[in-house]
Amino acid sequence: MRKFVFVGVALVSLWAASPTRAAVIFSDSFDYTDGALVSVSGGTWVHHSGTATGEVQVVSGRAFLSQTNGEDVSSQLPANHIPARIAPSFMPVSR
Repeated sequence: MRKFVFVGVALVSLWAASPTRAAVIFSDSFDYTDGALVSVSGGTWVHHSGTATGEVQVVSGRAFLSQTNGEDVSSQLPANHIPARIAPSFMPVSR
C-alpha cells in the first residue's frame, strides 16, 4: 500500500509541475578570420580577466584554448533573455 501511495504522489507531482522549456539564448559559430578572439569578433567577445589579452585564438573557425592560457573571455547575454538558471554547453574538439 505504501508503494502505491508513493508512486501516486510522485505521479501527481510530475503532472502538477509546470512545464519548462529550454532555449538557446546565445550561440557563436566562430566564423571569424583567424586571430585573437577579442580582436576578430567585432566586440562580441571581450577580455575580462587574466594577465594577457589575445591568448584565446580563432583557428579555422574554432576557438582554440590551451591549458597554459590565463585569459578569460566573455560575451554579453541579451538583457531580455536572462533566465533564473543558465546551463552552458560546450562542445570540445580534439585534434
